[in-house]
Amino acid sequence: MGAIWNRINNFNINNSAKNKLFISLVSVLYGIAGGLIWLTVGKVFLPEIYWGLCFIGYPVVLGGVFGGILYLYNHEFNKKEEKE
Repeated sequence: MGAIWNRINNFNINNSAKNKLFISLVSVLYGIAGGLIWLTVGKVFLPEIYWGLCFIGYPVVLGGVFGGILYLYNHEFNKKEEKE
C-alpha cells in the first residue's frame, strides 16, 4: 500500500481527493486479486458465480476499504507536522 500511496501523494490535488483515490484504487486492486484467485482455484472447486462474488467482494471490503482507511489513519501524513 505504501508504493500506491507514494504515487498518489505526488499528485497536485487536495488531501481529500488523494484519500478517496487511494481507497478506490486499493479496493479495485484487491478485487482484481480476489477475482484472479477465484478464476484459478475456485472455477474448479466452486464454479458458481456466487462464489466469484464472494472471492471478489470480501477482499474489496476487508482489504481495500477497511485496510485502506486504517493505512491512511495510521500514517504520519495525517498528523500535524511539527515546525522547527
